[in-house]
Amino acid sequence: MLDRRRLGILLTVSGLIAIGGCTYFRQMIGWVAEKPQIQLVQIDVQSFSVHRIELVFVLDIINPNAFRVEIENLDYRVRGLDMELGKGQHSQPIVLEAKEHSTARLPFSVDPEVALQLMKKYMKNPKDLKLKLSARLHLGTAFGAMNMQFEDEKILLKGLPQ
Repeated sequence: MLDRRRLGILLTVSGLIAIGGCTYFRQMIGWVAEKPQIQLVQIDVQSFSVHRIELVFVLDIINPNAFRVEIENLDYRVRGLDMELGKGQHSQPIVLEAKEHSTARLPFSVDPEVALQLMKKYMKNPKDLKLKLSARLHLGTAFGAMNMQFEDEKILLKGLPQ
């Protein structure tokens, strides 16, 4: 038979295991990672023509946690002028040190046919050409895996005065 001291320790350990397995309780007591804060800061144009558009999306990422977080995989898609311009993937891990800013660069190529359609659509109504970056991130944290969504947009081309 267990004495009271061992029974107390057993119940305490069992309770901590139960609490650690429940997301709601982990959030209540702070045993869960905060999602990184991400902002699209600029779009670098590598080449831009009717036949080829090569871009790099530059992200500023802040890790608000007191521990390292790793972006294990990042899938993204790009839209502009209500058109799907394509998809990309950054499969190299991005390490976010505790409480630090990091920069990520996402290369992106627009298919030549899609680039032609985009330019035709822009020339019909030359307003601001905004590109929207939507991403799904797969994170590794000290408290396990986590997924998050991110979306932001920037102007690639300023519209013509009307």
